[in-house]
Amino acid sequence: MKKLMRTEIMRYLKNLSREQRHRIEEEQFVNVTGTSQWERARVIAITVSKYPEWSTRNFIEKGWEEGKKVAVPKVSPTLKSMEFYLVHTYEQMKEGYSGILEPDPEFCSIIHKKDIDLLFVPGLLFNYDGYRIGFGGGFYDRYLETFSGKTLSVTSENQLQDFIPVEDHDIPVQLIVTESRLINTSGEE
Repeated sequence: MKKLMRTEIMRYLKNLSREQRHRIEEEQFVNVTGTSQWERARVIAITVSKYPEWSTRNFIEKGWEEGKKVAVPKVSPTLKSMEFYLVHTYEQMKEGYSGILEPDPEFCSIIHKKDIDLLFVPGLLFNYDGYRIGFGGGFYDRYLETFSGKTLSVTSENQLQDFIPVEDHDIPVQLIVTESRLINTSGEE
């Protein structure tokens, strides 16, 4: 069921026109950077997106511009884990797992979970309680098991579902941000 849901939402994302995508991403950006979670965060952890995901580069660059520390994950497929490294430029990254830009440990320093204020959690589909269907690697599910900072996901209204399969190990994100609203799933401000 999850595989079929992933396929259908990927088709939706790929079929968006350049104009539709740009409009949605601009609205997502305004909504995220206007949150108290963004404003309070000194350290953000975020994946460098890859098409057809929603772009994260605007958040990375805004973080640098505002003097926030920006951390990007490096995945270890054999260990089925990931660690975040502080990056200051795109030049400190190289293509890694699944063709995604990852930090080059030769030029970056690792950052521990406890030092991350705001973790952007990628996903393809979400329910209104903050549960998500990711890309299928399970890296964020494992990372979230011991992460205690704030979490948010950036998505579109068309990626919200009343029902998605939820498993015992799934951990919801605290804030879902779309092009038109914020959905606080944690009850916190």
